[in-house]
Amino acid sequence: MSNKTTWIITISVILILIIAGVIYWQSKKNGGLADEQKQLEDLNKALEETNAVPTLNIGANPLDKLPDTNPVTEANPFTNLKTNPFK
Repeated sequence: MSNKTTWIITISVILILIIAGVIYWQSKKNGGLADEQKQLEDLNKALEETNAVPTLNIGANPLDKLPDTNPVTEANPFTNLKTNPFK
């Protein structure tokens, strides 16, 4: 083989290796993003399934059972007093 043919074969092999390396690198790069997206989707699905937010089963008003301590609603405690003790 001549020197010119050797150079053409060498350059062709180098170009093929470079192209194959770029294609492999792009497939790994896209595959990595797909893996991260799949992991994120799996995490969101797991969070939805577990219902991580706790729920409290309390009635509408927890203060319903407290006694009425408002003095205005009670009867007047001063009904048995004389009107003016100094007359």
